[in-house]
Amino acid sequence: FDVDPAGETFCELRLVLQSGDEPISETWLYRWTV
Repeated sequence: FDVDPAGETFCELRLVLQSGDEPISETWLYRWTV
């Protein structure tokens, strides 16, 4: 995938794996500074 920070200097990405509507993992967080 591509991330376009749209001119921002900080971006936060979050990911959680789901099965249907139920989360099956913890939430992963990645903070990216341009």
